[in-house]
Amino acid sequence: MEINEMHAKSLEIFNKLFQRHGTESVACDIHQTLIALEADVAVDNSIGENFNQLLHNIRENWLKDEQMGNKPIQFYLPNYIFWLYMVTSRADEIFKVLDPKNAIPYIRKKKESLNAFKEITLWSNFIRHPKEFIFCHWPTQIMDERFYVIPPDSIFIDTAYLEKHYNSKSDQRPEALCNNASVIIQYPNIVNLTEGFVNDFFAFVDFICDNTMLAEALAEKSNLRETTGTPRQ
Repeated sequence: MEINEMHAKSLEIFNKLFQRHGTESVACDIHQTLIALEADVAVDNSIGENFNQLLHNIRENWLKDEQMGNKPIQFYLPNYIFWLYMVTSRADEIFKVLDPKNAIPYIRKKKESLNAFKEITLWSNFIRHPKEFIFCHWPTQIMDERFYVIPPDSIFIDTAYLEKHYNSKSDQRPEALCNNASVIIQYPNIVNLTEGFVNDFFAFVDFICDNTMLAEALAEKSNLRETTGTPRQ
């Protein structure tokens, strides 16, 4: 499948996020759940609204633009991943608010179960903080190794490689990339990444909306009284 076909398929998958509320995204579930906690006054909720705006941006300005599907891999994947990361990084901030010390098992378990979110974060780490990758020469950039002959002495940068070298500041630095002319980057499959992202976002939304205690904690920081412009009391 060519990139333009994957691009079109990804839009089809991404549109699932907009099936619950017509023109608005499933992020509105968060908005509605959190403002429902203040039934006595009309309020706005920043969390649901901010996620909703980001999802609209990705769909309207990236996935609906057919010309994006004609871009080369080295342009398409880093930019698409970064747009998805803008969502996953905000989800990560929500988890930090709910569990600052990463000590509550059921919150930690939910965060760790969002595998696509974790993969997107890993690739964004690599894109934003390349480390020794900046010292390699003319790396080959692919999306599916089945269509390429991989030289046996190549360094193969895929998600597993990033988990070893780009997961945290304490990871071993990829010194072998320095002055190396045999480096291959295998980006995630666009369609699979989109499908994983959509599934994880549904799971993230339901996790918040189905737990009143978590919703209450988030409402304290994000609900706004429209009549007075003052935070929730």
